[in-house]
Amino acid sequence: MSPTSPVPGHPRIGLVIARLMVADEDRGVRPFIVRINDGESMSPGIICKVLPRRAGSKMVDHSTTTFNHVHLPKTSLLGSLKKPLNERDQFLSVISRISVGTLAISTTMIPILKRCAFVAGKYSLRRQIKGPSGSQIPIISFRTQQGPILHALANIAVFEAWATDCTQRFCDMNLETRVRHGIATAFKAVLTRATQDTLYTLAERCGAQGLYEHNHIIESQLESRGISIAEGDTLTLCIRLASELLLGRYKLPPPNYPECLLAQHETSLFDECRAVLQNLSTGHRSQEFNHAILPKCQLLVESAGQRMAYEAALSASVPSELLAIYEAGSIRQDPAWYVEKCGITHEKLFAMECQALDAGLLSFDQLLDELDVEPYCTAPILSETLMEDFNARLRTYENKGEAKHSKDSIPQSRFIPADQQGLAILEDRGTGNQLITGTMPASQAFKGGFPSGIIDTFPLASLSTAVGSHQKVRPPSINLSVKGSLNTYADSSLSTRASSSNVLLDISQDYGNPSPYFATGCGTISLVPTLALFVASDLNPRLSCIAELCGGHGNTDHISLDFILGVYRQTHEQFR
Repeated sequence: MSPTSPVPGHPRIGLVIARLMVADEDRGVRPFIVRINDGESMSPGIICKVLPRRAGSKMVDHSTTTFNHVHLPKTSLLGSLKKPLNERDQFLSVISRISVGTLAISTTMIPILKRCAFVAGKYSLRRQIKGPSGSQIPIISFRTQQGPILHALANIAVFEAWATDCTQRFCDMNLETRVRHGIATAFKAVLTRATQDTLYTLAERCGAQGLYEHNHIIESQLESRGISIAEGDTLTLCIRLASELLLGRYKLPPPNYPECLLAQHETSLFDECRAVLQNLSTGHRSQEFNHAILPKCQLLVESAGQRMAYEAALSASVPSELLAIYEAGSIRQDPAWYVEKCGITHEKLFAMECQALDAGLLSFDQLLDELDVEPYCTAPILSETLMEDFNARLRTYENKGEAKHSKDSIPQSRFIPADQQGLAILEDRGTGNQLITGTMPASQAFKGGFPSGIIDTFPLASLSTAVGSHQKVRPPSINLSVKGSLNTYADSSLSTRASSSNVLLDISQDYGNPSPYFATGCGTISLVPTLALFVASDLNPRLSCIAELCGGHGNTDHISLDFILGVYRQTHEQFR
């Protein structure tokens, strides 16, 4: 799924893992440096198919890439031509950097948890219902609301301490490579499970508001699912690590506090699985192992990770109330073992968690503020002011039809000055006459049947759309200009003209007759004339994210034609 499509001005190279054959002799799997494209077209023999946008993800041109008799210079091979003494060791050496990515990408789940916990926490403090006495009380008063958020806050505190510890261990060259890889796998396994469970519950606790991407939580949940697969699928990594630990090939760092409940849990699970393994009549690649051990591998790795996380947090002096909440949450994932092996009743486990939550609740507001993520949160449910502003920008209908927005209530991008949004100039290519002036707001321009008129009435036209500027980086005005063509009017096109040295987007390809579902991917937008105007228009709330992408990222690399087409198909009829 690597992004490999051509992006104007950005040639791409890739590290391709392929089998090396020399005079019909197989010399193992090796890495090759390959020029994928030159920014305009794919290299000979390489085919890229851009995939649809992944649910919940940002705009990236994930692609499938195939290679057919691609000619490479001899310098493309990384390493020696010699046949390796051990092909498995050679292969593991080639992919060894995956473990670096396993650890690195997993750390991104910590800020994800921070932002979502902050949103859910602030919403729970703000959202009120009528209490038994008739007075208004915040929903954070209920334990069902307190529990998930406090568990999230405890996870964050523990995982931050553990991330530091894991990084230090991973960089310790005195540790065996496989042990360092195992630490990264345990880190990813624990954070993946905790993040998925936490975000699902936080979204639920925000009710219907939790279902909307603009409130961050469900968007983050979908993004974290991708993280769980990237740089090594979590389950696959756990199967490999647990199998090697059970076979005694190496050991993870032993418990510092063997009497700790989490350490006892880890030790017991591994002892049980080793006993099962010894009684198998066949080896670890057998059907017996598949049935008896594989389903337990992720739980084994998570138990080791939970213990290491607890120890790291304890050494880092994480507040005791948060440690207690984290321990209670870990126990809750396998309560049967603690009841069976430790003699702790179900009621006792529940009481332990309640006591920990009561202690954590005393510093609830402080814990939220210490997350330090408010500047990165724009969810409307955070405050009354944001919610009122959000509601004012929604498309509104009254008994006389659609209500006209005031200037203040027209949806605006946060990054493009309001007086520069939605301005469009349409010129007749034959006469040069301006059909719509550059001072007319898009909200007025569209009322006259435009933009559908560009197809029906003005097939030969050039369009220049002023999309404004980034407040910190860009000049006062930048012309966005795009070249494309339309099935119905093969001679119709939009020409590229930029009036500034800082060109927002420079597209010169002519894609002929793109289909309605044609997507050119990251940074490459082939727009039919109708669609070009939608980039600048912020008239419809569903289009505001496009304008925000134009002005908020310093480039347009994340704008997807497929997304614009999707919005267009939903909104086209309202402009007729």
